[in-house]
Order: sequence, then C-alpha cells, then structure tokens
Amino acid sequence: QRVRQAMGAAGPLQDSKRSSDLSGDISSQKRKRSSLGSSDRETVQRKDRLYCMVPFIWTPKLLPSYHAIRNTWGKRCDTLKFMIDPIIGDEHVGFKDLRSNSTADLPEDVVVIYDIQRPWNACPMSEEGNCRNIWEKVWRSWVWVDSHGGRDLAEWFVKVDADTYLFPENFKRYVRAKQLSPDEHHYFGHRLDHRIDNAAPIIAGAAVFFSRSTLMES
Repeated sequence: QRVRQAMGAAGPLQDSKRSSDLSGDISSQKRKRSSLGSSDRETVQRKDRLYCMVPFIWTPKLLPSYHAIRNTWGKRCDTLKFMIDPIIGDEHVGFKDLRSNSTADLPEDVVVIYDIQRPWNACPMSEEGNCRNIWEKVWRSWVWVDSHGGRDLAEWFVKVDADTYLFPENFKRYVRAKQLSPDEHHYFGHRLDHRIDNAAPIIAGAAVFFSRSTLMES
C-alpha cells in the first residue's frame, strides 16, 4: 500500500531522475519490510476471521433481539448466522412447522435446523427446564456450519447466546496476543468444573469458541 501511495504521489514519470527517485522509494520500502521481525510479519499476514453462530427462536417477541444483534456487534463478525428451530411463530400468531411447510420468507442469515427432534414449542412452560434439548440444537448447528463450507469462511468459530454482547475485535486481539493458531486444537470460553472428583472440566455459558481444527475434527 505504501508503494502504491508513493507511486500516486510521484505522478507520471517525466524523466530519468523521477524514475530514479521512485526506484529509491521502492527499495526503501523493501528494506523496511525485510527489517520486520518474523512475529510482525505473521501478524500482518494472518487471518483471524470469526464465524458467529447464534442459536435463536424465531418468534415475534424475539425479533427485536435479532435486529439488535445485526445492527451492533453482529456486523463485526466475518460471518453471522442465526440457527433456528423448524417451528416458528408463537401461540398468538400461530405456529408454523417448516418441516412440512417450508414456505417462509426468512433472511439469508437465518438457518433452519430441520433435524431437531425436540423443538422448543413442544415443551410445557412448567417443564421447560427438563424438556428442551438445547444441546441437540447446538451440536446439529455445528454440523450444519461445517457441512456448509464454514471451514472456508473463517479460522475461528463461536457459539454465542442471543442475550450476549460480543466484541469480535477483542477476541481477535486475544488470539493474536496469545499466538494461537486456528490449525491447532483450541476450545475456550467460561470454564466449568464438575463436582465429581477428577472429572474433566467443560467450557459452557454465553460464548464458546472453537478453532477451525477443532470444528473439523469434533
């Protein structure tokens, strides 16, 4: 970019002196680039694109959250997808099952996970804590991401809840500062320790991050 700026500032080459000056500028830029340390060059060259996957329920009540995410932190994700159950609507506007009637005018960033066996609306409110199988929705969403070219769209992936405010730029600064490679296995977020002795901890909560290698081999 600096070379292009130097060329633009020089204007048309009118004589050999101008050509010589320009060659000097280019040589100077090359010397500067060669003087960069290897870590500096890696920082400039590396890609840390972030794929944001948001589990969501498509109801009129929650649509303000959808628009809020798209208009704020979601714009700073390199890819943003909302993963929804095949049942949309609510008790007021009526439920629509997209498994039997797929005609729905949904935005391009909304993905229907058709294979869910236990949709959200099948749960009585009194049993919501035990009835809803959120884990099924999450793992099926990850399968969809990887089978629909996710590994080519980003180096890093995050499952982030719809009631969470994410700072994608902070995440990118973190992995660069730690020199984490997306081609290695990384899986991080909020750590939860089991009460059982010697049980492996898990990462759970509002945001869970995977490297590309972890996504591909999970």
